[in-house]
Amino acid sequence: MESENISTFEEEASKNQTLKDTVEYSNRITRKTFQNDLASRTNSNKSIINNKESNQINETLPEKKCISSFQYKIVLIGNVAVGKSSIIKRFILNEFNDKYLGTIGTELSKKSLLISENKMVNLSIWDTCGQERFRTVTRQYYRDTQAIILVFDLTNEKSFKDMQSWYDEAIEYANEIKCIFFLFGNKSDEIQNKKDKDKAKVEEKDIKNFIRKNPKIKKYFEVSALNGHNIDLAFDKISQYLVMTFGIEEINKNIKAYKKRLSLEIGNEEHNVNKVKCC
Repeated sequence: MESENISTFEEEASKNQTLKDTVEYSNRITRKTFQNDLASRTNSNKSIINNKESNQINETLPEKKCISSFQYKIVLIGNVAVGKSSIIKRFILNEFNDKYLGTIGTELSKKSLLISENKMVNLSIWDTCGQERFRTVTRQYYRDTQAIILVFDLTNEKSFKDMQSWYDEAIEYANEIKCIFFLFGNKSDEIQNKKDKDKAKVEEKDIKNFIRKNPKIKKYFEVSALNGHNIDLAFDKISQYLVMTFGIEEINKNIKAYKKRLSLEIGNEEHNVNKVKCC
């Protein structure tokens, strides 16, 4: 009898433990499900917030604008030591080197200018040597040039008188129809102060007569490579002249090149479609 009671008690205890384990397991599953659901809701809310913030950011970003890019070649010519290299260095690097180093042959520099909201001008600027023994080399660089800058020294009368021979040579060797000219009088810093007016050996009336005699010269600039006077302004104006003169022609050239490339791509695609696969 005693053994039966013990057995019954043990069975009841076992049932109770099983029930307890089942309840605990059920609660654990419920808690886990709730936690997963909570985490899922949190992530969903975060995603909604992030998307909203992303949309707000995208709304505040400026629209991308189509920028037209233009390529132009510029050549600087003139006598030795008039400051051609110094002008280019001031424009490209905003620097000036007071130690004179003559250019041997030619040197190329490049710079890009954003002249308006949708126009970018890429300039290839060639610095040439003014020495007579390098003139044959210089003449080769007139070809396919869109702009030629004639440079003289405002304090050196001979450098100005030689401008005519430089101009005539450029007309002969460059494609004059597709080339525009500009005139730079360098070292304006030496004549800007009233006390230094006597240093100006080139008179203003002579400059005007030279421009009148050679109408292909679009504009004259008094510049200073030493202090940067009018350097950036001059190249900005030259870039605008170039776009006005050659812009439409270059856009049409780019359109033709694009159409040709597109037709080649379409032709290649049709050729690939028509290919018969072999076993």
